[in-house]
Amino acid sequence: MLNNLFLQVGLSLTVNELELLTSYTRNNPRTTLLLFYRIYDYLVISSRSIDLAFLTEILTNLKVFQDGLEWNEVNYLKHIYHLFQQKPFSLGTLGQILNESLLTITNNLEPFLLKKGYLLKTPRGGMLTSKTIQFLKNLT
Repeated sequence: MLNNLFLQVGLSLTVNELELLTSYTRNNPRTTLLLFYRIYDYLVISSRSIDLAFLTEILTNLKVFQDGLEWNEVNYLKHIYHLFQQKPFSLGTLGQILNESLLTITNNLEPFLLKKGYLLKTPRGGMLTSKTIQFLKNLT
């Protein structure tokens, strides 16, 4: 899908560039389309040729992260890491600290993070995984 979108506007991507972009789309057509439009707008304004380094720069500027994580999810993970490290946390406590409703956390933030292995549910509460710790360390 992504390759076809770029071909329609007269741009061709290498396999590496397509793989990079695909890893940021959550395998969701709507997310793919939104990411394409955001990147295309960036390309039009900058009038630079497309390459892997420039795509990485665009994704960084758009605050889109690996696995399709968005800024609010990364911010959520950062707060958990700074508050609890690798200790279990309860959603109630976390919701109060972040001033976020439990419904928002359980319906919008956690499902994708659990699915991708960034959070782990234990009998004592949620915990960050080693994948999350490594991801957060790579951000800084």
